[in-house]
Amino acid sequence: MPPIVCSSASSLSAPACGLLSARAVCDRVTSVVAGDFAIPPAALFARTRSPHGALARQIAMYLAHTVFAMSFGRIGRLVGRDRTTVAHACRRIEDAREQPGFDERLRQLELQCRDSSAVNASASRVTLKVVR
Repeated sequence: MPPIVCSSASSLSAPACGLLSARAVCDRVTSVVAGDFAIPPAALFARTRSPHGALARQIAMYLAHTVFAMSFGRIGRLVGRDRTTVAHACRRIEDAREQPGFDERLRQLELQCRDSSAVNASASRVTLKVVR
């Protein structure tokens, strides 16, 4: 299982995420999503195709893109995936937002990603279904 690689050399645009570096964004999103899915953070971007792990991974990529305005290419480099894989993940999660419970869960995760004090807090869980 390859480790999650996050670059700390560059920072993101100020309006999108303040002064957070790419590493801080990666750490924040990884922590929030891994905590919500009850999986180890290092397992989030492992080369697994389990439905549970894949959904968590897709949500993490989606949040990095929508909450922190990171490009598909940048996210792909940080998590060891191709930019087209990130684009696919974002499309799948965006399509799944039509489900009321799923949409609410994503809203909660977005809030946790934005709130640095909530990174390690556990939110109430909603069962997520794998989107195919």
